[in-house]
Amino acid sequence: MVSSRYIIRESEVKQIIEDKLNEHPDLLYYIDNPYLQKVIDALVDGFAEAVAESNKKLAENVVNIVNDEMQRNMRSRGYR
Repeated sequence: MVSSRYIIRESEVKQIIEDKLNEHPDLLYYIDNPYLQKVIDALVDGFAEAVAESNKKLAENVVNIVNDEMQRNMRSRGYR
């Protein structure tokens, strides 16, 4: 389990996106189509889920990333 202090949760990503949308309430006022609103909601949910999953994988693989970079640096200096 990845500590939540290293990643941003899906709900936090969703809240950030929703806050951005709420900064321009006039735009949502003119969208009077319930299907378009469902599309927007699905996009927000999907993007939040994708970012949260990406953050989780990044946090889980940070040791591998650091090791790969150390090996790459050693190879570039002539060490094997």
